[in-house]
Amino acid sequence: MKLSKSNSSLRVCVDSIAHGQISGRVYGQRLEKPLYFADIGDMLLQIDDVMNAQDYPRAFQRMRSFDQEEKAAPPLPAAEISGAFMSKQAVEESAGEAATFCLNVNTRQNTTWQGSLDWLDGQEPLAFRSVLELIRIISVAIKEG
Repeated sequence: MKLSKSNSSLRVCVDSIAHGQISGRVYGQRLEKPLYFADIGDMLLQIDDVMNAQDYPRAFQRMRSFDQEEKAAPPLPAAEISGAFMSKQAVEESAGEAATFCLNVNTRQNTTWQGSLDWLDGQEPLAFRSVLELIRIISVAIKEG
């Protein structure tokens, strides 16, 4: 499958909000099965692992190591992945009990993410320039909701 901006979006389904912490599931056409997360940090780490494994969007920094024996297999060319993935319909039908939003990560520069977040409730998508800004957007929306 070739990843592009149209099919690499992730749908975050927030099932519970307790003491300012969210938990739920992440769906996407780039995933074989949903990712379950216990808090926002867990969600971000799992999504980062997916992006690293799929090399999309490609990170602008190069990973280095002092350990010569630890050589990772070369990643697939950016935007080309193989496997059984979720259908577009399955992703679009997923919804969280407390909130649902689409996360679009367009680039990964300066060891952080840049993209947009769409709450799927008619609000305009909100752009973010870093993971910290993304966390703040989500936190403010959760407190207001």
